[in-house]
Amino acid sequence: MSYFDEIYDRFNSNSEKWSCAHDELPMWVADMDFKTAPKVIEAIAKKANSGIFGYARIPEEFFAAQISWWKDRHEVEFSRESMLFGRGVIAILASAMRKLTNAGDKILIQTPVYGTFFNVIRNNNRQIIENELIFKDGKYEIDFADFEKKIAENGVKMMILCNPHNPIGKRWNLSELNEIVRICEKYDVLIFSDEIHCDIAENSYVSLAKTASKNHIIAISPSKTFNLAGIHSATAIASNSHLQNALKHAFNDDEIAEANSFCVEATIAAYESADYVRDLNAYIAQNRRIAGEFIKNECKLSPILGDATYLLWVNLGEKNGDTFCDELRAKTGLWVSRGSGFGANGLNFFRLNLATPRIRLKDGLNRLKSFTS
Repeated sequence: MSYFDEIYDRFNSNSEKWSCAHDELPMWVADMDFKTAPKVIEAIAKKANSGIFGYARIPEEFFAAQISWWKDRHEVEFSRESMLFGRGVIAILASAMRKLTNAGDKILIQTPVYGTFFNVIRNNNRQIIENELIFKDGKYEIDFADFEKKIAENGVKMMILCNPHNPIGKRWNLSELNEIVRICEKYDVLIFSDEIHCDIAENSYVSLAKTASKNHIIAISPSKTFNLAGIHSATAIASNSHLQNALKHAFNDDEIAEANSFCVEATIAAYESADYVRDLNAYIAQNRRIAGEFIKNECKLSPILGDATYLLWVNLGEKNGDTFCDELRAKTGLWVSRGSGFGANGLNFFRLNLATPRIRLKDGLNRLKSFTS
């Protein structure tokens, strides 16, 4: 039996994902039902057994582990000077937005996209500009004419890039990233690239760092790949000294530069767990194939088969996604993410979390079939 086939009871564990009735099956929020890598468990247990949890510092080993991982896995070399610790990708985004843009400024996002981006922009009194992705023949692509027009006409100050893209599971290629950089440099737009899903891909992906961008921030974290969201560990990589200094001040002002007692050891151990990631990606890829075929053939719906993240975006055609998801949960107990939460152009979709043991995946698929039959 695979490490990822093990079933764990997460009820009554203060899990946000599993805060539901016992006959329900949550397959919504991006939280895996797998244990993290054994090395990470050992590192956290060792720290816990010390019994002392005072203020933590960020040692050089924390950054060295990430530098080595990115060089070996993604053929990207980050300088130590470009890297800053932050308590989470969204915390980093919010802090950078407050420091590097002003109230009322326009921030561009590419919808459908991770719903929390909307909240961060609104909560910080900035304005949302949407560059809707083109959906054609079951695939998504960037509308670059609209992208440049929206930036030019609205005086956009920052764009948030999601790479790989959540919820569609797409890895942007180098040509697409270079065109984003070209347009953003033309209009002096800061690029913030959320690359939190970067290690969950069937093949390698291309980081924004592979481009010649001179004005970007990349945010990375082990939280998705190693199921460590509750550990609150992330890193910002800034492309120039101006941004590096600005972020240092921003993170200190916003009190997001202090680590908790476990995140350093957990992060270092995570980036020593390449075998875990290899096996995880193989398991998720098989889950994606199983779910894709089943949903298409048995449920008569249209899954968008991306090649990254552990999330599956499903097209409902003319059906209202909010109504569909509410009734699906009420009648079968299957809890999925409403597509409308990713932007208005996601209304006729829903998102399914595939990072669960195969027996639970099949349970969820059978519940979906019973509802659509």
